[in-house]
Amino acid sequence: MRKRWLPGLVITVVTLIALEFVLGAARLSPLYFPPTPPERLLAPPWRWTCDELGCRHDYDAMVETCAGREPPLPRRCILNRQGFHDTQDFAAGDDLDDRMRILMLGDSFTFGESAEVGKSYVETIEASFPQSIVWNTGMTGAGTNQALALFQKYAPILQPHLTILGFYMNDFRDNMLPMDAMLWLVPRDGRVFMRRRFDNISGKTVALDERKAHYYRAHGVEPPANKIEQAVGRTRLGSLLLRLIDIVRARGNPGLDREVAVTRRYLRDLREAAAAQDT
Repeated sequence: MRKRWLPGLVITVVTLIALEFVLGAARLSPLYFPPTPPERLLAPPWRWTCDELGCRHDYDAMVETCAGREPPLPRRCILNRQGFHDTQDFAAGDDLDDRMRILMLGDSFTFGESAEVGKSYVETIEASFPQSIVWNTGMTGAGTNQALALFQKYAPILQPHLTILGFYMNDFRDNMLPMDAMLWLVPRDGRVFMRRRFDNISGKTVALDERKAHYYRAHGVEPPANKIEQAVGRTRLGSLLLRLIDIVRARGNPGLDREVAVTRRYLRDLREAAAAQDT
């Protein structure tokens, strides 16, 4: 009686193996977690430093990197001693009371990542109001959480009359990750921005070492939550199952609901901090 289930189990296993073979032979259902690493790893990251204010460039390291040669990314060689893309330090000067003061917060668009030097929207504002002081705390990959932390740090010092937050759609997801999760990687044929930590398909934040971060970015997938999920994602049938889960999750989109709620909280806190600072 106890072994009546055995034939059914054997048939099930054989069927699964046959389906796996058929999917592989027909090159259907590409592996969710490919087993092979990328052919080459990306170049070492640009010089970064990260702390409770998030990530930014290391001033001394960048000065050394940019000295004596034509930099491949000239905008990154324009930075102040605080490590941000600005020609002036975040400090109260002697003429602070005599000038209009504008503090810029945001991510890569505020940084100027997609613009030629001198043509970002922050630089356009600065050129349009030459009598004003414009401080740019924008940093590639930053979310509203980092914008809030930077405002709380520098607004009491700089006392801006006007604070402008540059916001982009990927900030919703950035706000779900720790501020110190950033890592720049520069391959020869372009630029890739990635994070040491990822939200996996289960919605959990997974910390990765640099080599694993290279691996998952190269294959364009999120890291697995555990060894079991990784093993499932390295089979054709398992990969098909994980993609079906992705489709179901995308329709319900509970992750987006969480991102909106968290972002809304950061925006509220930033608005309250700005009101308290009278900017």
